[in-house]
Amino acid sequence: MYIQDEKVVILENGPTGNYFKLIFECHGALTRALPGQFINIRISGEREAFPLLRRPFSIARMLSSTNKKSKRIEVLYSVLQIGTKLLSLKRKGDFLYVLGPLGHSFPLPEKNEETIIVSGGIGIAPLIFLFESLDPQIKLSIFLGAKTKREIVHRDVFKRKNLNLQIATEDGTLGTKGYVTAILSRYLEAHRTTRSILYACGPRAMLKALDGICDQWGLRGYFSWEEKMACGIGICLTCACPVKTANEGTNMVRCCTEGPIFETSKIDWDYFV
Repeated sequence: MYIQDEKVVILENGPTGNYFKLIFECHGALTRALPGQFINIRISGEREAFPLLRRPFSIARMLSSTNKKSKRIEVLYSVLQIGTKLLSLKRKGDFLYVLGPLGHSFPLPEKNEETIIVSGGIGIAPLIFLFESLDPQIKLSIFLGAKTKREIVHRDVFKRKNLNLQIATEDGTLGTKGYVTAILSRYLEAHRTTRSILYACGPRAMLKALDGICDQWGLRGYFSWEEKMACGIGICLTCACPVKTANEGTNMVRCCTEGPIFETSKIDWDYFV
């Protein structure tokens, strides 16, 4: 797929719950992005060198534009360190340089395969784009998890006939009190189907638990994996992810080019012990 570094204009950038929502207009290769792919944003200005490195972000939504040749991309992000702090100070009308689309996309469900989506906190971002790209006729269950109610965003997006939507917060301020993996396990015990595919993004501990659930119930699973990515195109090697090899070894692959979507069974969790 063609990659482009495009100068874009910010249409919106402000808080939504505990996160920030950024929307910008794009015209070129970015309009052809697929669910699960990501972008690398240069936060520094045209005559600025700081911050030097770009920041990677999932594409949360691909929205229509008044210009038929353009699209609007929505990004959800947390303000954590200096890069995202500076990004949160950008205003409507400011410019950004956005490189993308980058990485691999989610594989789509097969015919008659039940689809399960599981998010943890800001991990909801790439899964919204996936949800809005799925066939509306498929059997679909969505499990949203977060620490508290203010971290559950875009609930209004998940509206579809016959959709099973369940929410868990650790403090019990919304939905079931506890972990999202717990409500998923209870659902599988009561409604297990013969063919299911699971998509997830969230904290690493949640993903490890989901890997065990996929193995227990025989689910085909795919994770959107998060790593620090300085270049986004496989040159800097800062985003290495351990995956299993055919001879039971471990191979370090670049999350930005071989990922960020990985099959659950391929991740070598022993590397993180």
